[in-house]
Amino acid sequence: MYFLKSDRLSLRRLRADDVDTMYRYRNDPRCSAYQRGQLRERDKIALLVEKRKNDVLLCGKRGMFAIEKNGTCEMVGEISLLLEENTLTMGYTVAPLYQRRGYAYEMISLLLSEAFSRIPDLTVVCRVLEGNEASQGLLLKLGFVSHGYCEETDSLVFTKKNGGE
Repeated sequence: MYFLKSDRLSLRRLRADDVDTMYRYRNDPRCSAYQRGQLRERDKIALLVEKRKNDVLLCGKRGMFAIEKNGTCEMVGEISLLLEENTLTMGYTVAPLYQRRGYAYEMISLLLSEAFSRIPDLTVVCRVLEGNEASQGLLLKLGFVSHGYCEETDSLVFTKKNGGE
C-alpha cells in the first residue's frame, strides 16, 4: 500500500523483502554513525518489519514506512513516526547509495504537507546527532528551526510548525 507519491518516490508499508536492504544500510558506518537505538541484527530487523508491516500513515501512535524509488521496487530508506497528541517526532534514514540525490528532501516535504493538512496545529520534532551535518542542513532547508543541543536527548533538536516555526 502506497501512502504518498511524488515523481520519483513513494512512501509505502514495510514488506518482508525490505529486511536485507535495511540490514545493509543500518550496518553501514555511513548510516550507523548517526543513529542510536536502531536494530542492526537481521533477525531483529525481520521481527520489526513484521510488526510494522500494517502501519497506516498518521493513524495510531507509531508508524514506520519505506521510501521506494518509483518503478523499481527499490527501498531507498525509511521514515519512522511517533504521533503523540499534536506532536510528531520523525526519524529518517536514506541508504548511502541514494544519499545526496534530494530523496530525503522530496519525501519529507511531501510528508510534512500531508501531516500539516491533516493536523493543522501539529509540531514536528527531529533529533539529530551533532556530527550529522547533512541532516542538520536538510532540516534547515525544509524550514525547521534549530533549538540547539538538548542534554536530555544528547542531540540537536529541530522543530517545524505549520506555516513556519
